[in-house]
Amino acid sequence: MNYYVLLENEQRGPYTLTQLMAMWSTGQITSETMHWFEGLTEWIPLGSFVADEIAQEMADQVAKKTRLESARAALAKGVSGWGRGEFLALVVLSVLVPFIGFAMGLLNVWNPEKRQQAGQLIAVSVLVFLGVVLVFSQR
Repeated sequence: MNYYVLLENEQRGPYTLTQLMAMWSTGQITSETMHWFEGLTEWIPLGSFVADEIAQEMADQVAKKTRLESARAALAKGVSGWGRGEFLALVVLSVLVPFIGFAMGLLNVWNPEKRQQAGQLIAVSVLVFLGVVLVFSQR
């Protein structure tokens, strides 16, 4: 929705709610600032109408941040809760599978009929291995 405000007796805008929030936080507009948006028949003070919308927007942002932090905490707890055997199996498979693909690609690289597939298999194997290295290097 687009909002318009009267500043120094001049109509300014259109502004988004996010822009209004920024203007509110810097003191450029106040609850007495007259505003208008499509659907209103006249200019009215921002007052509680926009303040309620700003409060709702801020509450939505806080809720989103809380959900993100909860998801991160759950993920960290889930990974750190793995048993040693599960973690070792994941590491072995993450390293072993790309190397098997790489070896199969090398075996077929000299076969003219399978050369393109071998090259693709080698490339994918290398990318998977590099991805695994990247993931584990950030821990």
